Amino acid sequence: MSKSNLNIISKLKFQLQKPKIVIVLEKEKTKSAILKVLGKYFKLEKDIFVFKADFPELDDFNFFIRNSSLPVLVLDGIKEGSFEKIKELSKIFLSKGFLVFNCDQESNKDLKFDSPRCLTYGLQVKADFQASEIRQSGPEDKVPGINFKVIHKGNIVPVWLENTSDQERIYSALAAITIGEIFGLNLIEASQAL
Repeated sequence: MSKSNLNIISKLKFQLQKPKIVIVLEKEKTKSAILKVLGKYFKLEKDIFVFKADFPELDDFNFFIRNSSLPVLVLDGIKEGSFEKIKELSKIFLSKGFLVFNCDQESNKDLKFDSPRCLTYGLQVKADFQASEIRQSGPEDKVPGINFKVIHKGNIVPVWLENTSDQERIYSALAAITIGEIFGLNLIEASQAL
């Protein structure tokens, strides 16, 4: 949903209902994966709103962050010159919601928060949600795609992304699985939705 689609009546309803929100910075693929996971189990644009924002637009989302019962910020990488702004924004999210970010991105290496409300995803062992054993289907496989395992707190679940060879989609899937966990889904439910 676009924030510009919300008229005054919709904003009043938003304030009264205080739905959960997810703001995804920059990545349309990540937003799509999150919508796929959440859309299977929740009423989108009623229980949960999912927005994609570009860095310059972040200040426009203050209304939604303030009036949400659970705001979540999903961050893949930080654009040059935006680190301080992201750090300040992250503190706001961590005070009442969650910060989710890709720990493999070099631009995120200085983001460190000692908070259970800060969750990371990536290929590194230190990630809260780690992808491992990544395998791309070969010519002998009937359906093209990528297979990998997600490891979280000792639990391991296989994930199959059909009809893709784009390894960037692994990060989108990891972000979506992390969001699913925040909203009470288990790894199996989130992976099946993908």
